[in-house]
Amino acid sequence: MSSMTIQALLPSLCADEAKLKTGELYLFHPSKRSCPFNESLLGVYGGYDREGIRLESMTRDMVHFRYGEVLPSTYCYCRHATSSEIRDYFYNLAIDEVRRYGLPKQHDTVSLSLLEEE
Repeated sequence: MSSMTIQALLPSLCADEAKLKTGELYLFHPSKRSCPFNESLLGVYGGYDREGIRLESMTRDMVHFRYGEVLPSTYCYCRHATSSEIRDYFYNLAIDEVRRYGLPKQHDTVSLSLLEEE
């Protein structure tokens, strides 16, 4: 898994922005190029604007999630998440959303048994 400096990725709103893909999970670290899982901020890239790199969601501990914020400017390195990091992140993100908003009402979901009857 290769890592890269954020400055190399996004020096301005130009073609380098394409190196980060919207909706993908990245690990960010202020000083370690390897972005170790237990020491990094994990976030879903949401775009870039005048304020900086926007993250759709982010966490440092897989328990407390923040939504729609700018990546702090102290973070210099990033890398793509591994498949197990992606699994763990989105599992814990779903738990956070259930805590915040509760379970969906029955009519908000589609039951597989209903699809099988058709």
